[in-house]
Amino acid sequence: MSKESGTGVQAYRALLGERGMRRLAVAALVARLTMSMWSVVLFLLVADRRDESSAALALAAYTVGQALTAPARGRWIDRRGARPVLLVTTSLYILLVAALVAVIEDASMLVIAGVAVLTGAFMPPVAATIRGLWIALTLPGKGRHTAMALDAVLLEVAFVVGPAAAGLLATWTDPAVAVLPVIALLVLSAVSVIRSEPADQVLSSRSKGGWGPVASSPFRTTLLLALVPSLASAAVEVLLLTISHSGGYEWAGGLLLAGMAVGSLVGGLVFGAYGSGRTPQSWLPIMLLLTACGILMLLLGQAEPWTFVVVAPLVGATTAPCLATVFSLSAATTPPGQRTEAQSWVNTSLALGFAMGALVVAPFADQVDVAVVLLVVIAAVGALAARLVGPSLARHAGAE
Repeated sequence: MSKESGTGVQAYRALLGERGMRRLAVAALVARLTMSMWSVVLFLLVADRRDESSAALALAAYTVGQALTAPARGRWIDRRGARPVLLVTTSLYILLVAALVAVIEDASMLVIAGVAVLTGAFMPPVAATIRGLWIALTLPGKGRHTAMALDAVLLEVAFVVGPAAAGLLATWTDPAVAVLPVIALLVLSAVSVIRSEPADQVLSSRSKGGWGPVASSPFRTTLLLALVPSLASAAVEVLLLTISHSGGYEWAGGLLLAGMAVGSLVGGLVFGAYGSGRTPQSWLPIMLLLTACGILMLLLGQAEPWTFVVVAPLVGATTAPCLATVFSLSAATTPPGQRTEAQSWVNTSLALGFAMGALVVAPFADQVDVAVVLLVVIAAVGALAARLVGPSLARHAGAE
């Protein structure tokens, strides 16, 4: 396990200096690139062969299949270890992707949706496994705090670079050709994870079955709290696009989202380097309160649009720290032997929160002020709830 690290850059040097940690970090980035690129490639592939509505339906079917089965795949990892599960799921996933590409043009939409659901259901659980390994290979405290922050930052990097790379590749060549590098990255990340999993961790952390981590009340509380930052992040993205569109500067929407992502990257790196002095259960209400303050700043840009250049990074600055805190808190509240399934549940909760964020602000597309106030209230209530349940989570976390 990694040792306690210092602060600043030394925290990352200490973490990545441990044996196998750099390989795990590369695998984390590659796995997230695969996820972020595939959604774009799948949409463009179906849209090119059929139409945009069919593409949206196929992507939705794939996402449903992936989300519904994620905890089961995570439990499989906990019971059997990464090697056999990733070998089986990766092989089946490649076959299903090939089948999906083959049926898109001529099959009925029902068949396409069915194959898309199956493809998502066998998505190799690389990301959840990697976070489980971060947890298994670090000690509670500075080392784990930095690892969770780095994981959140790499997630942000992947979702900034991946969609753009996938879009360019699919446009310059063909969406079907763009499938190949996505599969190559998936195989690379799976192999890296298999090589990174210590044998003693596999033997000592078997899942005992039952209801899994959701049987734990503190873990269920963590899943509910995880909805708030993901909901807020998705809703803010929609608001920034809405504001730029309604203001007549549509071209700036993507730049504002990029600015938000840059703020998240910087915030995550700083948080990982210097934020280990507090426990995750004490950090979460603070970060959610800062998120509420950041969302409130969106009102400042209503009068002077140029201020969004500053506001967007500030709003995004708490995104990665919030994710890192949720990851650390979930690690502290996960029963022994269930870390991968637990992280799969966390991913599902975050995905649900993102979907809820878009739904929350959709009715207020023409009333940005109302949407901002609503989001501030949600973030503030989330901060209050996190503060109230903090002591009970702290008792369960113990040494964390």
